Amino acid sequence: MVNIGEGIGLSEDMITATAHKIGDFLTSFVEPRNREEALLKELWQEANDEDQKVLAALIVRMVNKKG
Repeated sequence: MVNIGEGIGLSEDMITATAHKIGDFLTSFVEPRNREEALLKELWQEANDEDQKVLAALIVRMVNKKG
């Protein structure tokens, strides 16, 4: 998915900002399906805005390496 964003001209900062917005949405409206998702939700809720941006950037980096 990150490759698609890059392919249409999105910068890494724009992709990370989008990931941050998705994290906010998921935390607010989607129930975790397993322990890993519950942990991510808890981390997101405890993090301040800057911490959330770091988490989003790390997740984008991980997805980019796997994709």
